[in-house]
Amino acid sequence: GGPSPLSEPEAAALASLCEEEPADIAVSLHSQGQEIYWNYRGYEPPESREIAERLALAGGYRAVALTESDAGFKDWFIMKFKKPGFTVELGLGRNPLPLEDFEDLTLETGQILAAILSQ
Repeated sequence: GGPSPLSEPEAAALASLCEEEPADIAVSLHSQGQEIYWNYRGYEPPESREIAERLALAGGYRAVALTESDAGFKDWFIMKFKKPGFTVELGLGRNPLPLEDFEDLTLETGQILAAILSQ
């Protein structure tokens, strides 16, 4: 995090890329929780919940509507573009996730990303 939205170089670069090359959907990969967050203060399009539920099913995760979430990439993308955006909380356990979980996480991530690409 930084002192203000888009104050950090990587956040500014990602925002610039999104504005230059508009996408139909955004996915932010985080760890951990085996959850997929899909909403932001009512800015999300109506299909977001259904897409999140399909992604959750593909990876064995839960689709979760957050009520007090701000400042993430997903939130900015949804608010700025009014398109579906998702934060995927990969894995479950201690932080950082152990290296022995890598194969399972790779499979889960691949299944979720394949479901996104099939949209």
